[in-house]
Amino acid sequence: ATDAHFLLAQIYEHQGQLDQALSAYRRAVYLDRTFVAGWLGMAYIWRKLGRSADALRTYRNIRKQLSMLAPDVLIPGTDGATAGELGQMVEQHIQALSKGLPGP
Repeated sequence: ATDAHFLLAQIYEHQGQLDQALSAYRRAVYLDRTFVAGWLGMAYIWRKLGRSADALRTYRNIRKQLSMLAPDVLIPGTDGATAGELGQMVEQHIQALSKGLPGP
């Protein structure tokens, strides 16, 4: 069910239906709190909606989850990205959002 909500979120996002995409990402992470790809999708939508504080909170949650994994662990739903690679990207977003910038 997590995968179905994630796929639906991606479809909504691709169609520009950001509120529906956000709802579907939320359902995916509700079903699996460790589903990093769902959290990343949620953070992206928060940024697109201009809700920087929500995006920042979500990226910090992702950072915490990734910190519990070995850097070379592949993260499902991210096209082969590792925890280490995503951790670096998340850190860049956190830094940008903390400075009031739109993010990389």
